[in-house]
Amino acid sequence: MEFPENESTILSATLSLHPKSKSFLVSVSKKCITMRPAATHQRQHDSSADEGGSSHQIQLADVIGCACAKGKASSNQNAYLSIFAYPHVKKFGSKKTSRQRQVKTLIFDAGKDFQVNNATAMQWKSVICNLLRNIEITRSEALLPSLKSPGALNYLVLVNPFSGPGKALQIFQQRIVPVLAEAGIRYHLRITEYAGHAKEIARTLKLEEWSGILIVSGDGLIFEVVNGLMARDDWEKAIKLPIGALPGGSGNALCCSLLFRAGEPYLDNCVLHASFTIAKRAVAPMDLVAVDLSSGERLYSFLSIGWGIIADVDIESEKYRNLGNTRFTVGALVRILGLRKYRGRLSFLPVDGSPCHIKRSQSEMLPTVLDSQGSTGKYFEHSISMIDTGTVNRNEKGTKPWGGAKKQESDGTSRVSVTCEPMKTSGSVITDAGGGASGKTAPEIGTSLLVPLAEPIPATWTTVEGDFVAVIGLYQTHIAQDMVAAIDSKLDDGLIHLIFMRGSASRIRLIRLFAAMLSAEPLPDDPALDIVKVHAFRLEPLTPDGNLTVDGEVVPYGPIQAQVLPSMARVITLHAADCPETTQL
Repeated sequence: MEFPENESTILSATLSLHPKSKSFLVSVSKKCITMRPAATHQRQHDSSADEGGSSHQIQLADVIGCACAKGKASSNQNAYLSIFAYPHVKKFGSKKTSRQRQVKTLIFDAGKDFQVNNATAMQWKSVICNLLRNIEITRSEALLPSLKSPGALNYLVLVNPFSGPGKALQIFQQRIVPVLAEAGIRYHLRITEYAGHAKEIARTLKLEEWSGILIVSGDGLIFEVVNGLMARDDWEKAIKLPIGALPGGSGNALCCSLLFRAGEPYLDNCVLHASFTIAKRAVAPMDLVAVDLSSGERLYSFLSIGWGIIADVDIESEKYRNLGNTRFTVGALVRILGLRKYRGRLSFLPVDGSPCHIKRSQSEMLPTVLDSQGSTGKYFEHSISMIDTGTVNRNEKGTKPWGGAKKQESDGTSRVSVTCEPMKTSGSVITDAGGGASGKTAPEIGTSLLVPLAEPIPATWTTVEGDFVAVIGLYQTHIAQDMVAAIDSKLDDGLIHLIFMRGSASRIRLIRLFAAMLSAEPLPDDPALDIVKVHAFRLEPLTPDGNLTVDGEVVPYGPIQAQVLPSMARVITLHAADCPETTQL
């Protein structure tokens, strides 16, 4: 094994490595801790293994913390420094890797008594802990007795004991707490007792007491916390409180999205990899989405808005919650076999207002040609029609509000608009009519792309009307722990990935779609499937009954609209190439 020679050494000493007590030249640099057998070092730094032991290198990117200790025997005057690391290790018979816990314990025995040896060990601990927090340390500073470890982080931990299979508390106590302890993270545990409890806690907590909120549950508790923070008078400060997602439910979409973006395994030992993420303390901005409901309530979403088969699976698979995240796969198969189609109107503002080319199956091509006035006399007053030659025309009379849609035409055609003018409308603030835990109105956040739901959509939006199997507005990569639907989504790209499957989709096509999601592959190129990146959209269900969800939670069925709020929240994640604004707690 060869080690880089260009790293500036901050600390170095000849120490023994527990338990074999063989001597190593140990050096600490900004990126790694290197251990070379002392005898080997004396022979011109030869790094090959010999009778003195083998060389080791620990990347600080894999280290979460370290701790000092004294030997058990009263006569033992040595001090011990244990370094806790979780490097990627290849799985047997596979190219895949998974993080595994490794502990290296250094023995400090140069002093005559424990106090002297422990002081040296504590000095090393302070240097390593500062480097883990991205605090620059020079060689001269590393030798100063006044150097101290950074202050410990203090997290509020919320656990929903009834989430998913009902094992969230057990997961936290047995698998997450040990990692937090090794990372030197303090926490205060709160167990939620009823629906809306987490929202109430988030709305009333004292921000200055906490470094962040760790949520051990599914996505539902994260949804409550986000909306609780947004219901505060100081919401602008509160929503910047970092949120950490730990898998304790059956969905865990945000947790897996964060791991996926960072290149971490999200199906194999998800709890360990998520706990490692929390221990590394990196924070990145995350988009939220303002959502207006037909009830007059405004919500704030971090994950998705779903209608059709996606929402049906989410809600109707509750009966399989004991299966954990497998419930969604089972629910999807059940719903595909009993496939439903929904009539609706979908309007959206594509990114940059650029022309939006919607795929259309042959059966959906309009068979007519527009006259000189741009009207055939056979489409709804609100519609913008596209024929197969690409000719576009807009009827200026506008759309009707919910409940006022006219009867569908017998030819079953759909209407599509294509425009590229910038938005210039003013928004409105929708109050929290439901009250929830807050009983407050929603904060006055500018949503200039949205108009009230009772008003027609802006003329610059694209509209599609027809039969749908599914519509989902997604702003994470995952819609469930094992389902990737927007593989190129980023935390703060300022986009909603609008995915909709037409009514012409067959069961085979849907099986292919879900198979691609389960294998984390790009969604298939299908004439019935459209994927559009948008800043805002409105969905108006025309079928009387159905399920509508926001972040997996059921909301009143009816018109719904949404606009992205770029970089509004903060989440705890790993440093990743697509998160250049990542900072350290």
